[in-house]
Amino acid sequence: MSGGRVEAALLLGYVLAHQDDFDVRWCRGTIAEEIFEPWVGRIAAAGGRVLGGRRVASVEPPSPPGSPGPDGESGRGRVVATTAEGVREVYDADVVVMATGVVRKWNIPIPIPRPGTK
Repeated sequence: MSGGRVEAALLLGYVLAHQDDFDVRWCRGTIAEEIFEPWVGRIAAAGGRVLGGRRVASVEPPSPPGSPGPDGESGRGRVVATTAEGVREVYDADVVVMATGVVRKWNIPIPIPRPGTK
């Protein structure tokens, strides 16, 4: 069994053994149908986009106000991603919401500003 499956099995076993300590609700349908599809619909209705099927190569945070951003102009952040076909895509971003597992998260380079530079 892989590490993720072992962790999930241990967590499920703990929850089931301590049901009185949790308010557990089982999803009536798939997680995609009940959680992600409505969420993606609300984001789209508000003018946002959810892009799947891409591997994040890097996240470049926005520059401080008054400083040029990574693109030299906007001061906005950027996300660099690669499609399944290997095509590199660059997106300007005000906000980035990452839906990824813990292990994958540690493989995404996110620059951290030095103290005092914000």
